[in-house]
Amino acid sequence: EKKGPVFGQEYLLRYQQRRQSWFTREFPDGISAFGFDYPNGIWEDVDTTISDWFGRGQWSWSLAKGSAFLLGAEFEKFIYTGDRAHFSNINTDTLEPFAGGQMQPVGPYLEWILNKPWVNTAAFLQFTSGKLLGEHLTATFGLRSDRLALDYLRIFEPGKPTASKSFSATSPRLALVYLPTENLAVKLMLGKAFRAPAPIELGAAHSFYTLSNMEGGVGLEPLKPEFVNTGELAVDWIIGKNLNWRTNVFRTKISNQIGYDNISRLINLYTFTTEGLETELFFGFGRSQGFVNYSFARRNGEEIPASAQIAPRPGRLTWYPAHMLNLGINATFGKFKGSLSGHYQGKVERRETEVGTQ
Repeated sequence: EKKGPVFGQEYLLRYQQRRQSWFTREFPDGISAFGFDYPNGIWEDVDTTISDWFGRGQWSWSLAKGSAFLLGAEFEKFIYTGDRAHFSNINTDTLEPFAGGQMQPVGPYLEWILNKPWVNTAAFLQFTSGKLLGEHLTATFGLRSDRLALDYLRIFEPGKPTASKSFSATSPRLALVYLPTENLAVKLMLGKAFRAPAPIELGAAHSFYTLSNMEGGVGLEPLKPEFVNTGELAVDWIIGKNLNWRTNVFRTKISNQIGYDNISRLINLYTFTTEGLETELFFGFGRSQGFVNYSFARRNGEEIPASAQIAPRPGRLTWYPAHMLNLGINATFGKFKGSLSGHYQGKVERRETEVGTQ
């Protein structure tokens, strides 16, 4: 028997430059808002670039009984050196219109991180048990540690002094697969994920289109990283050659979800937990085959900061239907083929801050 390599290695180095360009009309002519009149509306022209380097090295070992170990490290470096152009017909810091509604230069689009490269670093490992735990049970364990460190300009302070900020977290992951018979699989998956704010989420400035949240403000905390904690139990049962049933239950907690508030400012909007069930049946008889699936989800607790200006709706799933049903079948009759599909979803709940006056 020929065995595969005991040791493997892999390296990756990538450079890319991304250009972001838009000319937007954000308010129509003749509108009044923020204590000002805008006879020419609000316009903004942005043409900018951001460069980044990415590198990864990983090393793997094939061990006894099909088990394996992997170790790796990676880095990513973002670089912003200014804009090709950034114009607006308003002072984007005070929102006051320029004389005659004329387009004039405004500050750098990502001034918080102008000429201040920042670096993401990470180390990760993974172990797969193979058949070390027997013929019926396998386990995969992973661990990842991330750290974002950056210097930035305090752009509204005299002299624009430099300050520092960092975000870090360690994220574990575990998956167990139990095969009591060749037709039945039970899977347990637990994991945690981490995402530090992106350059535009921390660095944007002097823009009506996007405002970052590097240092917070009155009634507002500085932007925090996102976390996702998940747990899932799944069963895959081949009942017979014509019938396969799959189902899983899950619980997901999203913490510090980043998004826009009602003045285009990036903030941590909410933290909430969702629980649910998904089940699907595949079948096939003769010349016909099909499926039917159903999903249910519910909200179990939420935290919304006052700065988000989102109406709470504890215990009620919003923005997505709680119930969803799909089915489909296709069949062959001689030279003819036919199919039938159906979809049903429950109502989508909204929050009072989204509904307005009816």
